[in-house]
Amino acid sequence: MPQPSQKELPTGTITFLLTDIEGSTELWEQNPESMRGALIRHDAIFDAAVDDHSGVHVRPRGEGDSRFAVFQDAVDAVAAAVEIQQNMASETWGIPDPLRVRIGLHTGVADLRMGDYYGSAVNRSARMRGLGNGGQILLSLTTKELVQDNLPEGVTFADMGYHTLKGLSRPENVFQLLIPGLFQEFPPLKSLENLPNNLPAQTTEFIGRKAEIEEIVKNLSKHSVRLLTLTGPGGTGKTRLSQESAAEMLEYFPDGVFFIPLAPISDPELVPTTIARTIGVREGGGLPPLENLKSYLGDKHMLLLLDNFEQVMDATGIVSELLAAAPDLKLILTSRIPLQVRGEQEFPVPPLDVPGINVALEEIESIECVQMFVALAQAAKPSFEFNRENSAAVAEICRRLDGLPLAIEIAAARSRMLSPQAMLKRLDESLKLLTGGPKDLPARQQTLRGAIDWSYDLLETADRTLFARLGVFVGGFTLEAAEAVCNPNDQLDVFTGIETLLTNSLLKLANPGDDEPRFELLQTIREYALEKLVDNGELDELRQRHAEYFNQKSDEIMWQLYSARSVEFLKILETEQDNFRAALKWSLESPDRIGVGIQIAFGIFWFWYRYGHFHEGREWCERLLIQSDELGHHPLRAMVLATIGMMAMWEGDLNVAVGYALESLDIWRALEEPEGLGLSLMTAGIVLLNQGQDDRARPYLEESVEVFREIGATWLEGTALVHLGNVALGQGDIDAALVYLEKGEIIARQVGDPWQIAFAVNNRGEVARVLGEYDKAHRYYVETEQHYQQADAIGDQARLIHTLAYIAQHEGDLETAEARFRESLESFLELGNKRGIAECLAGLAGLAAERGEVEWAVPLLAASEALLTSFGAAWWPADRVEFERSLELTLTALEQAEFEELWNQGKVFGLEEAVKYASGSKTKIDT
Repeated sequence: MPQPSQKELPTGTITFLLTDIEGSTELWEQNPESMRGALIRHDAIFDAAVDDHSGVHVRPRGEGDSRFAVFQDAVDAVAAAVEIQQNMASETWGIPDPLRVRIGLHTGVADLRMGDYYGSAVNRSARMRGLGNGGQILLSLTTKELVQDNLPEGVTFADMGYHTLKGLSRPENVFQLLIPGLFQEFPPLKSLENLPNNLPAQTTEFIGRKAEIEEIVKNLSKHSVRLLTLTGPGGTGKTRLSQESAAEMLEYFPDGVFFIPLAPISDPELVPTTIARTIGVREGGGLPPLENLKSYLGDKHMLLLLDNFEQVMDATGIVSELLAAAPDLKLILTSRIPLQVRGEQEFPVPPLDVPGINVALEEIESIECVQMFVALAQAAKPSFEFNRENSAAVAEICRRLDGLPLAIEIAAARSRMLSPQAMLKRLDESLKLLTGGPKDLPARQQTLRGAIDWSYDLLETADRTLFARLGVFVGGFTLEAAEAVCNPNDQLDVFTGIETLLTNSLLKLANPGDDEPRFELLQTIREYALEKLVDNGELDELRQRHAEYFNQKSDEIMWQLYSARSVEFLKILETEQDNFRAALKWSLESPDRIGVGIQIAFGIFWFWYRYGHFHEGREWCERLLIQSDELGHHPLRAMVLATIGMMAMWEGDLNVAVGYALESLDIWRALEEPEGLGLSLMTAGIVLLNQGQDDRARPYLEESVEVFREIGATWLEGTALVHLGNVALGQGDIDAALVYLEKGEIIARQVGDPWQIAFAVNNRGEVARVLGEYDKAHRYYVETEQHYQQADAIGDQARLIHTLAYIAQHEGDLETAEARFRESLESFLELGNKRGIAECLAGLAGLAAERGEVEWAVPLLAASEALLTSFGAAWWPADRVEFERSLELTLTALEQAEFEELWNQGKVFGLEEAVKYASGSKTKIDT
């Protein structure tokens, strides 16, 4: 076949080949002179291979070192790619590190316009290239099937599995070409699945914005830029642009890239909690969420995307604190206004380019906003065609909508019913109505509002009503919730209405692919819906129905948290957390609503414990408690006292917790209500147990067991029995401890809750450790670990690692023991669990004492005990045995005076000072 000339760009189904040089930026910085010659040789290798195999050169894509060619035959494209890699490998480059190119191949229908290729096929080729490493050739399933019987000699395939490609909705089955004599083992592909991130799966292809993405990536690549704020009015596409830009930088942030939506919250104090929850940091102990988060991020090389920051502008100080605490942290924010803090770089997000007046069809086709409209119109109506008859109308729609992506999306969704010409007429009428709108509303925002107005006005009356009512949800909703909250008189067809709103892009599917659909309104559209709800006079009624619904859900879910399905319902509560927050906020706005808030808090307090939201849970309870002062001896006040008592205990504030617990108990006794009485008895017993007051705790727990047995509260009975086992162990009554723990374990296995099973088995291990039966204890702890993992119990696993460190110590493996103590300590520091920190400090001190480093060990032993006492806590029985053993080692090795001097030095350490000491050199403190 004769070689096509440069001008004969092929059409139809062709194969795209794209390359770029791995690490070219660093190579240019390190070897600028040598790289000029190396790049010339690189280009010659590429050009020769393309020419040898009948390819056609296309203008470069991306950075200056990228190259692009197309082939009418996929076999030729693969042969060219193989030749490029073979010649690159054999070349002498004259620089310390050889040039290594990555190559992506994909076959698809060409979308040729104005001398260049557009559309999904070429985008997929570029994304295939982006997955690879230097020296690697990757190709799509389509290309692989075309060439598999005609490969160059010795070349084979390796199936790399399915991977999500940045900016594209459909995953791709990726294959690697294996070339004899060349490197074949590479690092994992750079796909979303292989790099730590939570970037949302996209349901539509990302169109355009190439220059903006390159500029954002370039800015964030600078060492001096750590805070980049994408600004612009709602609807300009800030969120999607930030996500696509972040996806381009995944490989540069080894600790992850995380998207944190802030639209559901309005309280700046919830920002640290929201960030921590998203990146997997659980709060615990007494550290405030911000301090906990700063500690975790301190050594992380991470990129965070904080979306809709205008919701919480008072949190700008939090942003500054995070950046100061974490030198390798970078932030992308989207906001309608800049933060105006030191170090911020603003990036105003422009609308998409719009076509000019009286331009040719070919030129209109190349405009990004037109491409977006056409793609979305075809998604709404597959038979839609962009042609000479409708091109002028499409161009005018894009101009009238100022190139705003959200407005274009809303308009294109109407293509199912309206031609572009009919759409333009209706849209024009809607936009004219804006001339009488608010004078202070920016022009582009007026345009967007007009587009939403237009789409809203086209809805049937029932769908308008439903749309406005859905604005009451925060962070999304299910079909069940929409039906219960928005359809009180059963007059709306909610299912059909939601379908209509989805079709018209006024509603989004939040979890594509999940069995139970969940929906959400974009923030800009939710604000519009709430305005309509106010106009309809329904806001107060819907907020009440919303709060009452989630109060009911908290009651239904509460008892499921104590079952074999606990993990499933914990995840439901996590998903609905923003709706519960909204309901709690509503309950605090008037004294007559306080009961709803208290019942919600009481219903979800176990979620707060299991997911480590101690600080937030306690804050809600404190606000609820203040407003319950007038209730007197009322069940609601007893509920909130019991809840806040547990939250205070989990934060390590035991002296306060015991007061709340006993006051709650007094109320329940007076009311003679068995369920509340049993819970308050167990709460009081647990708090006293944590304080080491075993003799006081035992009668409370014994009575709670009887109450739970009478009312059939099996899970609670089993939990109380395990706590009774701990009490008996602390009293030295081993036989009773074993009886209680065995009974508790039997119940736990009958119920099937993995957390409760782990709780019972772990405490049987504690008894074995007290008895010195370390092999038996080890077996219990290994089983415990399996159940905790099933239960997603991060905080409990952290303490188990500390316990396994003692097992390693008694097995003589001091190196493993130290590694485990330090791993557990790090986890407790991230959680903010003060008790756990003290326990790990004591473990490290004991290891040092066993190694003969007693002068270093004594201050740390003293600090651990002093810290534990300051929290109002006492050693657990098995840890007390270990502590006393370590203490004996140091007392035996030192003179009394020297011991006391070192002890006195350590007992005044604060928490931070003690942790710093434990991380330092094991030498005696200078006196």
